[in-house]
Amino acid sequence: MDNISEIINNFPKKKVLVIGDIMADKYLWGEVERVSPEAPVQVVKINKETHYPGGAANLASNIVDMGGQAFLVGSIGNDSAAIELSLILKHKKIDASGVVVDEKKPTITKVRVIGQNQQLIRLDYEKVELINNSVEEKLINNIKQYIEQVDIIGISDYAKGTLTPALVSIIINLAKKHKKQILVDTKSTKYELYKGVDLITPNFREASKMTGIKGQDEKDIAAMGKKLSTELGSNVLITRASEGMSLFTTDGKAIHVPTEAKEVFDVSGAGDTVVAALALALACGASFENAVLLSNQAAAIQVSKLATATVSKKELLRRFELESAKIMTLDKTVEIAKENKANNKKIVFTNGCFDLLHPGHIKYLRKASDLGDILIVALNTDDSVRRIKGAGRPVINQEQRAEMISVLDFVDIVTFFNEDTPEDIISKVKPDIFVKGGDYKISELPEAKVVKSYGAEVIIIPFIKGFSSSKIINKIKDTYLTDKA
Repeated sequence: MDNISEIINNFPKKKVLVIGDIMADKYLWGEVERVSPEAPVQVVKINKETHYPGGAANLASNIVDMGGQAFLVGSIGNDSAAIELSLILKHKKIDASGVVVDEKKPTITKVRVIGQNQQLIRLDYEKVELINNSVEEKLINNIKQYIEQVDIIGISDYAKGTLTPALVSIIINLAKKHKKQILVDTKSTKYELYKGVDLITPNFREASKMTGIKGQDEKDIAAMGKKLSTELGSNVLITRASEGMSLFTTDGKAIHVPTEAKEVFDVSGAGDTVVAALALALACGASFENAVLLSNQAAAIQVSKLATATVSKKELLRRFELESAKIMTLDKTVEIAKENKANNKKIVFTNGCFDLLHPGHIKYLRKASDLGDILIVALNTDDSVRRIKGAGRPVINQEQRAEMISVLDFVDIVTFFNEDTPEDIISKVKPDIFVKGGDYKISELPEAKVVKSYGAEVIIIPFIKGFSSSKIINKIKDTYLTDKA
């Protein structure tokens, strides 16, 4: 299933088993107008108090708000925070019958004090130690009761003691026995416990600690992803905040998706939003690439909100329907171009395969966009790419390439052409500026004659050195062959 809107519309049919460290998030909202006479600290006049599910409970909350069904397994204390959290879970229709009361540990609670929409301090109430054998046994029994009826498993490991080595081993064995995919978001340094899961989602800092690789350029990220994927035998998604996400698959693919966040107000719970979207998408049969595209959009929506916010199915659909609207037929592209030119808008046009989208592509397209008002990107169809690049290409099919290009906010229209060169489509669209990347000379481009025939301009923007889809593919092949030798 490749249509993302169709995937989202199938979320309500899917059941996700969520296992992990359950928390309560409490927010105290107030105003800061003076400094305390007792000490050099701000005085916050509290005027509102709100409560949210946190940790694994927030993952379950995101799943439900996106339209899915969540079954929660974990432990809470016997305290007021547990009572408040239980009421919230019931209200959100999260099945919490798998939650166990641990008399020896408090409910993990994070209290954030907010003044003028800025977090001033966070107070943590927790007792970080492994759960006892009695609680562990109850959790195992609950997991066994759920495992057959769910579609996928999401593990939320905040390293607070719920995910013991024994429990993790049992979860993985049960998942394999019942043929259920497992997604893991872990902050534990013992990441090797999750060997053999389907996907693990560390952020950049966590991936750096796991691998011992300290750099943060594309080469370092690739090294982290390859090392983790090889060691764990799992797909790896490294989330990179403002730099987007990088997916490394077990079959050697490396795909980078730029961030879609326009404004970031609060990153609390963003990881849970990503895993929720991934879990539901994969449960619906989405490819890993499309699941990552979807989760990237979900994260962009989530970080634009304050507090431990969730993302709704309606918000996701609206987001993708807006982006999908950018993908147009040639006739529609010509029509939109004419309308914009009539309104004195400058049309910029570029074309290419854009197989395995990489940072060089992103920077090139951004520069092209800066040259005018409307940027049209014409993609070679799969047949066209095969003729130009040979057997085995493209790696990413035309629909997925169009999806990835369309989520870039500086791209306005994405369309396709089946010819080897774009003379025909250019003659119909008649852009004001035709942009080409690489070290071409204008005299070497047959399409340049078409552009100049109606008085438009041709501009060459050199690609950023060091980035090439072909080089990436060859490097993956070389690495694979070396590893097999």
